[in-house]
Amino acid sequence: MIFSIRRHFSASILVQILFSSVLEIKQPLASERVQALYLSSMNSIKTILILGATLWGGWIKASDTLLWSEPRTFAVMGQETLVAWAPESAQLSPGNVAMAPQSAFQFTKSPFVFSNAYGPVWLKWTICNVSDSVQRLLVEPLSAYIYRADIQVLTEVNGVVKLQRDSAALEPHFKKMIARNRHFKLRIEIAANACATIFLRLQPRTIPLYFDLQVWDEDKRKTFEQREYIILGSFLGFNLIFIFILALALINTKLRYQWNFLLFTFFGILFIAIDTGAALQFIWPHAPDNQYRWILLTVNLYLVFGMFYIRGHFYTREKFKTIDVLFKGITAAALALSPFSLALAAQPGNFAFWILRLHCGLYILCAFCIIVVTSYIFYRTRKAEYIWFMGGFTLHGLSMVATNLQYLGIGIPDTLNTLLVQIGYPPFSFHTRGGFLIGVVVEISVIFFISINRYKTAQEEKERALRELAAQKEENLNALVISIENERRRIAQDLHDQFGVMLSAIQMQLAVLSEKTDEEAFKKQLIKIVGDVSEANRDLRNISHKLMPGSLSKSGLKVAVEELISRIQAGNPGLNIYLYTNVDVGRFSEKARLHLFRIIQEGLHNIVKHAGASEASVQLLQHNGEVLITIEDNGKGFDKAEKRTGIGLSNMKRRTLILNGKLNIDSTPGRGTTVSIAVPKEELF
Repeated sequence: MIFSIRRHFSASILVQILFSSVLEIKQPLASERVQALYLSSMNSIKTILILGATLWGGWIKASDTLLWSEPRTFAVMGQETLVAWAPESAQLSPGNVAMAPQSAFQFTKSPFVFSNAYGPVWLKWTICNVSDSVQRLLVEPLSAYIYRADIQVLTEVNGVVKLQRDSAALEPHFKKMIARNRHFKLRIEIAANACATIFLRLQPRTIPLYFDLQVWDEDKRKTFEQREYIILGSFLGFNLIFIFILALALINTKLRYQWNFLLFTFFGILFIAIDTGAALQFIWPHAPDNQYRWILLTVNLYLVFGMFYIRGHFYTREKFKTIDVLFKGITAAALALSPFSLALAAQPGNFAFWILRLHCGLYILCAFCIIVVTSYIFYRTRKAEYIWFMGGFTLHGLSMVATNLQYLGIGIPDTLNTLLVQIGYPPFSFHTRGGFLIGVVVEISVIFFISINRYKTAQEEKERALRELAAQKEENLNALVISIENERRRIAQDLHDQFGVMLSAIQMQLAVLSEKTDEEAFKKQLIKIVGDVSEANRDLRNISHKLMPGSLSKSGLKVAVEELISRIQAGNPGLNIYLYTNVDVGRFSEKARLHLFRIIQEGLHNIVKHAGASEASVQLLQHNGEVLITIEDNGKGFDKAEKRTGIGLSNMKRRTLILNGKLNIDSTPGRGTTVSIAVPKEELF
């Protein structure tokens, strides 16, 4: 059978043919290296020209007939093959569409955008089976918002015209729904060496018709469909895991505005699930009205939480008040449209289309404002994170603008699918643009990176502030301790210089007076007074020494501790105290000598007052870059479970903290007590 078929080729196909011819030219005089370089250059130029032809449109007309051979797997209608369309009318109905003249139709190309068609439309094209076997094909309009699809196939075989029909609808009572698919799949058969005219009727409901149209070999389709489910499932699963991890992280942080980012991501993923048909297939397969009811509301919430996040991330309320007013206006408009979005499924087609147009205009304005505002803020602040943010948002934002422009009637091909087709790889059958899906992943990754970096910076600033606060606290504590010690030194000096001398003078005068008197009773009274004054003078010296031992500043820590031990043993004859040291304490700073002396003094005072011990020891040892101070006794000990909050113990802890040391107390009832203090050596010199 001979067919009279008009063949036309797209620009990209012609480019491939031309360069295939060039690449076959023999060059016997060139070396292998030169040939390899030549082939690489030709392939690069070929790719660039194909990309250019793809993006800017073909310069040779496409064919109005699709040729289907045995090896073929798929075809994207409207690219290499034109498709005719016409709105349904009284003269063009399912009963007489096959008899309609060609003049009733007009040609169009992919993507198919019928933003002004409130009712059903008809698509018409021809497929010729040039193989010797029957071809079973699937016709797939890629949109989960098409309310009903009806297909009629007219095939002439041996002079006999055969009619095939198939239908599907988003109606719970309809026998064939999208229950197991993300979009409609209509089956057709074309006899061997025969041509078939396809009439496809698509009926919208509340969302205008915007879709790509693919034809697949039914047997080969399963392999690529599994690939798509793996990719889509991995994409949605990755984002849900990300949301879960982010929620766990935000529970432990105080970055409240980051919850807006989490909700922004969640509603973005929900939108993709609805737009790709995954929600229709897996979430509400028996409630298709939800497809129309939730789509715009989801996108509105996606926009609202995105605005909340951007306002919090850029601090627009505090730093860019004019920009903040603009973002508030966009947020208010989205919230105002939300009730209409929720009731979209119940609204008349014309009114619903205008509601959708308002949404599209708002989303385009939002994307434009985000790019402009990010650029402006970067210009004002010169922070690199705003360039990262703009880079992460650009692909997502441009894809969002392209999608909304299509609903407004400006058809823009999906670049990803177009490139896949041009290199001979099967396209994806997602209604959502490939650039949008990639943009979401890039945007989430970039914003997450920026958020982690900002959180890390905030934590570093917080830790630095805490270190500065701790240093200031330590400095204030040191200043307080030094001032107390200075005041003790002054009081001790005053007591010694004034009252000590005065008491000594009184004692001497009373002694002289007692020697001159002859009355025995009066003399005894004077001798008693002299003894009392002598005891008062001795107590005064003890108090003065406790306030500030003169030997500490004059002779050093070791001598001061030895004098302290001698005084304690003199007042407690039943207590033996031993001192061991292998540290050159003479090199200690004045602050270190003072604090160590007070710690040892307080520890020995507690032994005398509470332990009832017969032996005690004080050790100052150097070990592994630390100086260890150990105060032990064989007294009655105590139970460590009992809470002890004495002033003496608090003073020891505070002074140990000033020296950046660690204090540990080990005690057992009846087995004595050991107080261990470890101080870094560099804190003492």
